[in-house]
Amino acid sequence: MGRWIEAADGVLVRRYEELDLSVGLVVGDVTCLVVDSGAVFAGDLVEQGAPPQFDDAFPQSWPAALDGILALDAPIVLPGHGNPVDRDFVRGQRAELVLVAELCREVSAGTLTAEQAVARSPYPEEFTLAALAR
Repeated sequence: MGRWIEAADGVLVRRYEELDLSVGLVVGDVTCLVVDSGAVFAGDLVEQGAPPQFDDAFPQSWPAALDGILALDAPIVLPGHGNPVDRDFVRGQRAELVLVAELCREVSAGTLTAEQAVARSPYPEEFTLAALAR
């Protein structure tokens, strides 16, 4: 669904497509592609400068949401927090989230302890434990 952002003087300045990629996070996170700029506003699906927040996230679904962002082939991704990033950054964060999702599955199945998962995680203990609690 295309929408226009209206400037204060009533001039329509940009068209954007709102995307439903919220499978990785809490429903209602906004992700949109600014059509004529090639930039994606990724919301909290992409975090730069700090580890991803797992408190209200779905770690096992998050990599699929990043696949959606990568499929847009946008050269610029604007994260919910931090500086703009490129596709390589998103690919790297996706790889980390794939590992966290696997750790969550293994802890849930009882084949790995929480301590072992924390030791293998790319993220600090508090973030990993939040992911494991989901």
